[in-house]
Amino acid sequence: MRLRELIAECMRVARSQALASSVVGLVVGGAALIALATTGRTIQSEQEILSRIDTAETRLVTITDARGDAGLTYGGVERVAALSEVEWTLALGGAVDVRALAVEAAPSVAAYPIYGELPPVIRSSQWSRSPGTALVGVDARTPLGLTVPAGGVRPRRAGPDFAAVGWHQADRPLRELNSALLMVPHHDLGEGPIRTIHVMATSSAETDAIARAAMGLLSPADPNSVVVQTSPELNHMRDAIRAGLGQSARQLLALVLLSGLILVALTVFANVTARRKDFGRRRALGASRSEIVLLVAGRTVVVAVMGAVVGASVGSAIVWIWTSAPPPPGFSIAVAFLSSLAAALGAVGPAAVAAFRDPVKVLRMP
Repeated sequence: MRLRELIAECMRVARSQALASSVVGLVVGGAALIALATTGRTIQSEQEILSRIDTAETRLVTITDARGDAGLTYGGVERVAALSEVEWTLALGGAVDVRALAVEAAPSVAAYPIYGELPPVIRSSQWSRSPGTALVGVDARTPLGLTVPAGGVRPRRAGPDFAAVGWHQADRPLRELNSALLMVPHHDLGEGPIRTIHVMATSSAETDAIARAAMGLLSPADPNSVVVQTSPELNHMRDAIRAGLGQSARQLLALVLLSGLILVALTVFANVTARRKDFGRRRALGASRSEIVLLVAGRTVVVAVMGAVVGASVGSAIVWIWTSAPPPPGFSIAVAFLSSLAAALGAVGPAAVAAFRDPVKVLRMP
């Protein structure tokens, strides 16, 4: 029997056995609906929890030259920034205490030499980035005694003066820079003594890999002087939550699909038992065992696919109503496919029973 003829015959048999087909469709559709309404909700909860944990703080890798003799260069920072898992980098020199030239008695404020461009989390006024210019943090202007974020600033110790030419405001996770100045050194960028490098990963799961890669790309002269800080506790918590909820969702999905498989097997077995003479006549007329198996399994799959699509659609709608967000499309498709596959597997046993019965004995039965 050709594939086209087999599909047409499966459709005809499904229509002629409306009650059995309806039961199979309801079982498979119900399994898909329950799977999505339960495991889909679990997945949504997992995503909500992980989104709360996966904050800017957990994605930040801070590399510090603790003693100042690691020899970190801006070329190494550029190599780290080129990693696909890195959103942005910020390289800073050692902090310098500065005061406003116009306010002799003002307290000191920290100023950090900056190497490279400002990251997206730092907003600022227009800045030409000329050597010797600086931006005043939004929380540093008052301590400096400046009425506007402009004017001369001088290091408390020996060093050239800087000209404050605007303001900057940093968001998480660099808010501490709002109390400091960011200044472009007078010397060349590639020769500056970089003391701190902030690296923002695209995901908190990538922080450990980025930390290892950064150490290789930076090639510090003294690796023992370099301290790498991440958020291991939060990352471990993230992995534990993902593993726990994922395992629970998989177990629940497997239980629902197994229940659907058993119910489909019982339904199909009852149907082939009730119509054993029909299959006996087909065998007596020359149908092979494989054609009987394909006919029974094919009829079940045709009905199961329709039931799975309807059940998955309704389940997705329920999850959408409960969580105000639909489940991932790939997950809905996977549930529909697995529900159909479970139905097909459940039909194999009863189909084999129908195919291997002796047609002569079947036709002699009352």
